[in-house]
Amino acid sequence: MELYTSKIKFDSELLLKEIKAEYDTSSISIETPNVSMHNLDKIYQLPKLKIFNELVLPAFEGMEIDNIFLFFTHSSGKLNWHKDGGHEYRRFVLPIISNDRCINWFKIDDVEYSTKFEDGRIHWFDSQRIEHNVINTGDTIRVAYLLDMKWEAGSMKNVLENNFDRHNLFV
Repeated sequence: MELYTSKIKFDSELLLKEIKAEYDTSSISIETPNVSMHNLDKIYQLPKLKIFNELVLPAFEGMEIDNIFLFFTHSSGKLNWHKDGGHEYRRFVLPIISNDRCINWFKIDDVEYSTKFEDGRIHWFDSQRIEHNVINTGDTIRVAYLLDMKWEAGSMKNVLENNFDRHNLFV
């Protein structure tokens, strides 16, 4: 399995501070579901995220945002096994804050593998072909951006080659 990780590490503290300042997280608490995803409206909320727009979006030069979400995985939270749908986008994951026991799992030919995505780096794997989940057994919440970028083969290749390092996992 190929995993791509951004060459640049983003300042998680700045991004988290901006999320708290510009996005109402009051509905996120211990009582809410184990995982929750909140669409950041491109017209109203995304333009307010100055640091995100200045630091993160340039890594996707030539690609267009389809959707962007804030994804919260609570302690004891998990996402069920799944493959992402849709052929018109590719999903990138940018963990902002996590813990050592929040693990990403992959199932390839019925064999399960795991790795921890590094906070402050954008990660990409073929989430439409590889079954995956995330399990947080740590004591703290995990906050991540999920970026759905519109699919165009040339732009995708250019972004991955210029802004990401390729790792071969589980070979």
